[in-house]
Amino acid sequence: MKYKVCILAAGVGGRMNSFTEHINKSLLPVNFKAVISHIIEKFDINIEIVVAVGHLKESLIDYLSCAHNDRKITIVEINKFTGKGSGPGYSLMKCRKHLKIPFIFFASDTLVAEDIPAPDENWLGVAPVVDTSSYCTAKIVGGQIVRLDDKVVSKNRNAFVGVAGVKDHYTFFEALSKNTELKNNELQVSNGFSALIDHNLKPKYFIWNDTGNLDGYKEANRLMSKTDCQSSSDMRIKRLSFVMPALLIKMSTEPIASTACFGNSSTACMSLRLHGNTKDLSPSSSAKACSGSIRVPLIPTLAPALCRTRATSAPIPPEAPVIRADFSLKSNIITSSI
Repeated sequence: MKYKVCILAAGVGGRMNSFTEHINKSLLPVNFKAVISHIIEKFDINIEIVVAVGHLKESLIDYLSCAHNDRKITIVEINKFTGKGSGPGYSLMKCRKHLKIPFIFFASDTLVAEDIPAPDENWLGVAPVVDTSSYCTAKIVGGQIVRLDDKVVSKNRNAFVGVAGVKDHYTFFEALSKNTELKNNELQVSNGFSALIDHNLKPKYFIWNDTGNLDGYKEANRLMSKTDCQSSSDMRIKRLSFVMPALLIKMSTEPIASTACFGNSSTACMSLRLHGNTKDLSPSSSAKACSGSIRVPLIPTLAPALCRTRATSAPIPPEAPVIRADFSLKSNIITSSI
């Protein structure tokens, strides 16, 4: 069937504390790949992806244009992504004109192990939780969702995991537009999903990682990492990618190993800082190219540090397996090999 996918990536990621001060949470790496790439790659290349962007949108837009330039991705810029009345419901309403067919809803901090079913029926992705006050939870009776309780203490045992199939998109958006009740000063998507209860809203169970909080993010890296941190220094990986504001670096062991792009010429004057290893990537007006090499640690738990523009004094641990990456900068495009 024909449908679209909508990924909400506009929020500031407040649950991640300082992790998201300088990077959109959807770009945080899990097993050396941005969370949003894990999401996008779950879908056929012919399915259009609608992405709502807001917080640090420039780096996310640049990343998508580089990492997924083989896909049709529609960017929707959200101006109000903080403060009263913002929230996922508000962002989704701004995407409405691009979602006039059935669609898959995806939060940008959700990773699931299973394949995603098509929205040929109304369904809500759920998984068991202990603390119901942090999530929208569902009361399920006889294989049907009969009530949603948003971020309150309840007897429900299954939480909405941030992925859903919306077949009756008109009903969903009409309800979302009319129900302006706020939770924690935000408009929630549950205002729309509640209207689908009368349209046979079913639960779909997933193995779920919530990468939107620190504990969940660490656990996702632990579970999804295929790299043994104690292995030898000549270890190989298929692809490594990481992002800093306005900068994407993407490396792989394949013949054309890497491409990266800056957001625009005004941000091209910057340095790449990786655990004490710094390379100046600041071409002057008279010198449009430079080259050099960097050493990149392959420890999954160090991956978040690769996403920060601030220098760090922490050296690469002696036991850390690393790769040497040679790069060449010409204009605003980097190519590199390992």
